[in-house]
Amino acid sequence: MTHTRYTDPSGYDNATVSTAADQVRVVDRAMRLPVFASIVATPSATLPVAGTVHNTNTLLGHKGFVGVKTGSHDAAGGCFAFRAIRWIDGKRTTITGVVLGQPGHDRIAAGLAAADAMVDRITGQRAVPDLQQRTPPPGTAPRSHRPRLHARQRGGVNAITTRGEKP
Repeated sequence: MTHTRYTDPSGYDNATVSTAADQVRVVDRAMRLPVFASIVATPSATLPVAGTVHNTNTLLGHKGFVGVKTGSHDAAGGCFAFRAIRWIDGKRTTITGVVLGQPGHDRIAAGLAAADAMVDRITGQRAVPDLQQRTPPPGTAPRSHRPRLHARQRGGVNAITTRGEKP
């Protein structure tokens, strides 16, 4: 993560900077932790004092999306780090990606829409969302069962990785 500098835990400090490719690395590692994967897959939670809070990831539970994190900032635009699970050509495929800098009045919605379109472009008509979770959650299969299908894209504001797993 040579293009990332964290200066605060929230990401609101203008000196905190990163790239989509670096953030894909963070998401890929974090989603290997079952507790983290469970938290980011939660559509809502009831908290003391605050009551029920809802996840701003409206794609969660739809079209194979299982997380991860929305965000927006004047300087960064709409951002979304995501993971989706789709079946492509009979193989369960885990798609991890990040979109940054999405413009618009509702930047979170713009980030979600960009990620949704990216996953649809990658998978094409051959893809079926994994809505039944027919195999163990991402990160729980042995590495030997998670070969890379193609490499992460570098540069720009979008980055993606995919992994196919044996059926």
